[in-house]
Amino acid sequence: GPDSLAEITFKDGTRIAVNPASLIFLGSRDGNSELRIESGGITGFFGGRSRLLIVTHGKTQVLSTKSTAHFRVDESSAEETDIVITEGEAELHSEGKNVVLKQNQAVQLSAEGKLSAVKNFSITTLSPSADELLWRTKGHEIEFRWHASEGATPQLDPRFKLEIAEDANFRKILLTRETLAESLVLQEIPQSNRILFWRVSSPGTL
Repeated sequence: GPDSLAEITFKDGTRIAVNPASLIFLGSRDGNSELRIESGGITGFFGGRSRLLIVTHGKTQVLSTKSTAHFRVDESSAEETDIVITEGEAELHSEGKNVVLKQNQAVQLSAEGKLSAVKNFSITTLSPSADELLWRTKGHEIEFRWHASEGATPQLDPRFKLEIAEDANFRKILLTRETLAESLVLQEIPQSNRILFWRVSSPGTL
């Protein structure tokens, strides 16, 4: 449901957080863990050399890594699925095609199993990191930091927009702030008993 929280930990150290309002089936095939995503998405962490089967739109993708990596898989629409590497590096095998995704790179998978070109993100989030747990108390300050590569913001509009949401797809945004700096300290983060997600964008980013 919309307020649900679930996390799965595998023997190899891989952790999967199931996004709210998601329908995920867990199984195994040929000795590999398998996640079938019917709706919603997941946010995950590879603890080392790992291999995970991910089924979306009836198509099986193999996401593997030789070291630690953070990733996200979201059904962005009824016809497309986003596969994003936020930290580290991973290899995606889909429909006979292999793609290496590095930090801040993503591909889009169609319902027919076709992969888009690799997209690069010009803003890198630094902290809080994807696997960092923070306890929010009244009056407690949290500093958000990021780094923008050269040309990430246009000279005529060098703003950054920070958003905090209750879901990885940012359909339910709780807070939005704008700044010219590459960091922002917040006290007024809405209280919530669920995992919150944050992102930074600018008019010039992908």
